Amino acid sequence: MPSPTLITLAEADALLVDVSPWSGTTDSDKTDALGWAEVYFNSTYVCPNEDLTDADSIDSSIKEGLSILANEHLQLSLFDRQSKEPAIKRSRKKVDTLEKEVEYAISNVGNKWVDYFPQVTALIGVVCYTDKASSIKTIPLLRR
Repeated sequence: MPSPTLITLAEADALLVDVSPWSGTTDSDKTDALGWAEVYFNSTYVCPNEDLTDADSIDSSIKEGLSILANEHLQLSLFDRQSKEPAIKRSRKKVDTLEKEVEYAISNVGNKWVDYFPQVTALIGVVCYTDKASSIKTIPLLRR
C-alpha cells in the first residue's frame, strides 16, 4: 500500500470534518486511501510549477483535491470507475422482408479518457492540469 507524502492524515481530517464516509473510518483505512489518492493524482495531473517533493510548500488546493479523492476512494476504488465492458454498436438492415441485426464492439471508444472527478480538476486547475483529456489517435490516410 502506498504511503501518502503530499498530505498528512491530520490535514485531511481538518479538511473533511463531518464528511461521510471519512469521519467514520479508521486511521489506517484513511492513510491507505490518501496513498491511493496520491497514486491517482500523480498518474492523472501535471503540476509544472509545484514542487511536489516538499509537502510544506504544496498549494492548499492540491491538498484539498487529494482529500476529496481519498474520501471518494473509501466509497469505490479510484481505479474501478471505468466500465470494463466494451462499447457495443448495433446495426440493423432491412431489405424487403429480410431483416438482419449485427452487434459488434467498438474498440476506439474505450480509449477515450473520462474525468470522473471534475470537481477536483476544477479545484486544482489553477496550479495543475491533466493531459489525458486529449486522447485522439491520428492515423495517416493514403489517397490514390
